[in-house]
Amino acid sequence: MIWFTDSLVIPKRCVQKFVDLTEEEVADLFHVVQKVEAMLEQRYQVNSSMLTIQDGVDAGQTVKHLHVHLVPRRPNDFAKDEVYRELDRHDKDNRKARLPEDMAAEAREYRKLMYGDALHWTFDC
Repeated sequence: MIWFTDSLVIPKRCVQKFVDLTEEEVADLFHVVQKVEAMLEQRYQVNSSMLTIQDGVDAGQTVKHLHVHLVPRRPNDFAKDEVYRELDRHDKDNRKARLPEDMAAEAREYRKLMYGDALHWTFDC
């Protein structure tokens, strides 16, 4: 069972595939991924993370916009490679959808951990 809230980082411009990003957008995306990873590891008191992109339907992409999954990891949280089967089930099971207000509250918490109260932005995809 996945113990965390799956965190996603998305590029500002909505694209379906990684190859659709410009070089500058790739650099910007992974700059943010790096900052979010550091924040998540501090927040969840771990020192390892898994970063994944399911780039296309055959790779398991279930939504038609590029996003990077950040998965904080704990020692022995999964048997060898079991995390991949669990992620596959996680995306396809009949789990209860999270409420938008719960996701917004989590995003506010993360944003405050990273930037204090100084950063505000919108996203349109």
